[in-house]
Amino acid sequence: MFSALLISSLLSLIQVGDEPKVNFSSGSFRQILAQATLTHRPVFIDVSTSWCVPCKKMEKEAFNTPSIAKKINDHFIAYKIDAEKGEGESITRKYHVTAYPTLLVLNEDGTLRQKTVGYTTIATLASQLDAALKLPRQGLTLTQLAASYKRGNREASFLYAYLEALRQVDLDGADVIDAYIATLPCDRVYAPPTLRLMTQMVSTSHSQTYDLLQTYLRSQGKLPIDADRNSQLIGSFSTALRHDLQEAIERNDEDLFRIVLHRKLQFSKLLESITPERETQIIQNETINFYKRTGNFPPYKVAIRPYLTHLLTLPDESSRKMDSLNFTRYLTEIASLPDSIRKQHYAAYLTDRTDTQAYYTALEISDIARMYLTYATDRGDLLEAINWSQRAIALTPHPDFLITYAGLLAKTGQVEQASLIQKKALAEAKKRGLASQPYQAALDQFNRSLRNR
Repeated sequence: MFSALLISSLLSLIQVGDEPKVNFSSGSFRQILAQATLTHRPVFIDVSTSWCVPCKKMEKEAFNTPSIAKKINDHFIAYKIDAEKGEGESITRKYHVTAYPTLLVLNEDGTLRQKTVGYTTIATLASQLDAALKLPRQGLTLTQLAASYKRGNREASFLYAYLEALRQVDLDGADVIDAYIATLPCDRVYAPPTLRLMTQMVSTSHSQTYDLLQTYLRSQGKLPIDADRNSQLIGSFSTALRHDLQEAIERNDEDLFRIVLHRKLQFSKLLESITPERETQIIQNETINFYKRTGNFPPYKVAIRPYLTHLLTLPDESSRKMDSLNFTRYLTEIASLPDSIRKQHYAAYLTDRTDTQAYYTALEISDIARMYLTYATDRGDLLEAINWSQRAIALTPHPDFLITYAGLLAKTGQVEQASLIQKKALAEAKKRGLASQPYQAALDQFNRSLRNR
C-alpha cells in the first residue's frame, strides 16, 4: 500500500501545473465520440506527455486564456490524453502522432479534420480553431473516400486521390499505398512522384511499400543519390519501425516484437556497419524496453541482469573523472563570453554539467529499482533492489531516486526509515530548487497512511 502511494505521489510531481480553464471531458475515447455525436460538435484533443515542456507551457498559457477556453468549451468536446498511457498509445498511433504537443480536431465519426503539431501561440490557436469550425466538409469527403475504398474501388486515379486526402491530414494509409503500387507498371514504381508518395505514406514495416523502399535504399549505390529524398526516407523508416514496436507493446505480442526487431536490425545495417557487439546491444536495449513497457516482470529480470551488472561495476571514479573533464571543457567553451552572460550560463547549468555521467548512471540504476518496486513481490528481490537504490543515491542523491528508495523500504516493512527518506527527498528537492509541493504531498500522504494503520 505504501509503495503505491509513493508512486502515485511521484507521478503527481511530473504532472503538476495550473488547472486548465478548458473543460476537458473524462471517459473513454468511444464515450467522447458518442458525446460528439449527440451534441453534433467536433472533438478537440490535446495530445501531450508528462515530460513535455512545451505541452505544459501551452496548458498554462493558451488553455488558461479566457477567449480560447470559451471558444473550445462553446464549440468543441475537449479531451486530453497522455500519449504514453492507456488509450493514449492507440490514439496516437491511429492519428500518426509523433511529436508533442499535438492538437487534433475530429469529426463526430472520428475522422481527422485538423492536426497541429508543436507549441502554438494564443493568436495562432484562435485562428486554427476558427479554421477547424469552417472545415466540416473535409472530414466528410475523407469518409466518403474511405467508404468507396471499403466497397472495393481500386482504380489508380481514385487511390491516388484517397492517398492525397490521407496525406493532407497525416493519417495512416499503409493498405491504400500498397493497393496503389499494385496498379502501377514496373517502370513507374520508383518514379520521383511515386517515391515521394511512398515515403510520405509508409507507416508500417509489414507492407509491400516498406519492402520496395528498402530495396530502393539498398540500390542507392547504383542509382543517382538524392540526399533530401534519402533523408526523408530514413525518417519514414524510423517512424514505421517505431510504430510497429509500439504495436507489439500494446498487444504484448512477443512474436511480433521479434519480427520488428529483426527488421530494425536490417534497417540499421543499411545505414552503417554494425559490429556483433553493437548488434547485441541493440537487441538487449529493445528487449529490455519491450518487457518494461509491457510490465512482463519475470523475463525483464532476466534481460536486465547483464546491463545491471555493467552499471553496478562501473567505478565511481570513472564517472566522476569523465564529468570533471567535461566540466573543464565546458568552462573553456564559455570563457570567451561576456562576464554577465558567462555567470548566468554557469549558474543555470552548474548542476547539469558537474555530474552528468554520474546522474545518468544513477538514473538507469534507479529506474531498474523502480521496476522492482512496482512489480516484485519476493522479499529477496526487493532487498536486492534496495541495494541498487542505495548505489544510485551514492552517485547522486536526486529526490526522485530517494522516493524510489523510500518506496522499497516501505514495501519491505521498514516504514519509519522510509518516512525519514521521504523527508530527505523533500529537503533535497528544495536544495536543488525543484518544485517541492509534490514531495511535500507525498510525505503528507505517507504520514496519513501511517496514522491510519
